[in-house]
Amino acid sequence: RRYVIMVLQNIYLDVWDWYLRVFYDVDDLNEAVSELESVGCPEDLIYCVKERLKCRNTGFTYSDIKHRFSIIIISKTSGSSEFYNTLDHEKLHVLLHISEACNINLDSEEFEYLSGEIAERLYPVSKQFICN
Repeated sequence: RRYVIMVLQNIYLDVWDWYLRVFYDVDDLNEAVSELESVGCPEDLIYCVKERLKCRNTGFTYSDIKHRFSIIIISKTSGSSEFYNTLDHEKLHVLLHISEACNINLDSEEFEYLSGEIAERLYPVSKQFICN
């Protein structure tokens, strides 16, 4: 796998008035942890992030439903399939958090449209980790 420096993506989902910030291929947690601290993420969750992301093939999602934003952090992965699995897992957390905030029924078409929009918005950046 080619060497890639951490990548940051910012997304605004205007239909749902939700901001999403994604840290990809994280090896050095300083920037991601600083971001979590700046938005008021509880210390126990920050500790959890530091411990969990010491390993490859893992991720973490923090959402603030009141302020309508989420942060996804994805560690370095061992390959494309592991990256895709981790991204998909963390994306589901975001989907559930937005659905809770916006009262979206999980078996509705709106939920599926939301899922598709997030996937489409993630793709331009995430493809470099999937298609290598």
